[in-house]
Amino acid sequence: AEAPVAEEPEAEAPVAEAPEAEAPVAEAPVAEAPEAEAPEANLKAAIIMIIHVFTRYAGTHSSGRSLSKEELRVLLEKELPGFLESEEDKEDAMEKVFKGLDTNGDATVSFQEFLLLVTELLAACHKHFQEEG
Repeated sequence: AEAPVAEEPEAEAPVAEAPEAEAPVAEAPVAEAPEAEAPEANLKAAIIMIIHVFTRYAGTHSSGRSLSKEELRVLLEKELPGFLESEEDKEDAMEKVFKGLDTNGDATVSFQEFLLLVTELLAACHKHFQEEG
């Protein structure tokens, strides 16, 4: 009699655990991010999206493995509208961003260098949401 009782929760546990594991991921962004983005948000999707954004812009003017300055400019203008416009001189702002990301000085931004920008943006957004909440 005890074995079926123990087996039933075990059989149901994977089904019950999956929604519970996803719920905190879905609930946390609701409090911190716009509601339209929160329901589908998860880490795997975010990682895939970052990779796709990089590869969508890399290669239009360079090798496809990195971003030229022009490719980075187009990426920022399309994916983060207003990011460069907050500076008085848009060209100067772009130059600063590019030089800050091109850590090896090869005049391109690799995926790993691009992640520096993503990391800084994530940290700034997290700080902003922590201060609001």
